[in-house]
Amino acid sequence: EGWEQWHIARGDWHSELPQRIIDAPCRSILVEGGAQTHNILLKSGLWDEIRVLTGSRPLGQGVDAPEIPSQAVLHRQFNSQDEKFEIYTHA
Repeated sequence: EGWEQWHIARGDWHSELPQRIIDAPCRSILVEGGAQTHNILLKSGLWDEIRVLTGSRPLGQGVDAPEIPSQAVLHRQFNSQDEKFEIYTHA
């Protein structure tokens, strides 16, 4: 209850997702997506907080992680076992 899930067609998501977020009557949105989805939201400035979990073992070759925007400020950082956890906020 209280959750809404959006399904956006692959061909339309570059423009539709940012607009949906702008129009949404929500206080919080959790985005579980890949690098392309996150890059679009970060470049559009449609974020308040970024959480980065970095493990100690490399995953191998693949798509690079999105770049942290220049207006991001490291708010908190801690380690848990072999992982580093960082929280950035929007300046």
